[in-house]
Amino acid sequence: MKKIEAVIQPFKLDEVKQGLEDAGVGGMTVLEVRGRGSREEAALLYRGAESEAWPTAKLKIEVVVGDRELQEVLAAIRQAAWTGRSGDGMIFVSEVVEAIRIRNDQRDEAAV
Repeated sequence: MKKIEAVIQPFKLDEVKQGLEDAGVGGMTVLEVRGRGSREEAALLYRGAESEAWPTAKLKIEVVVGDRELQEVLAAIRQAAWTGRSGDGMIFVSEVVEAIRIRNDQRDEAAV
């Protein structure tokens, strides 16, 4: 199993959610996060004064999928979150050793 963490632009949430549902993902966690990527942040012009655009509001989506579904789910997120502009976000993939559904003790892929 793999855990996917995707940091996306907030206005792309509905598209990413629909893409995940179309890829067969049944559940997800969505968190409001703030931060900045590795690039230099573009300065904002506000009332004639330049201000730093830090920290930037983003959303972080977390899902756990089986190894077989990984590439389809990654493609769905990339396609739905893409604008072609700096700040589209990042996707991180990590290994999940075990998953347990608390309610009924289902394990691993049956739990997700």
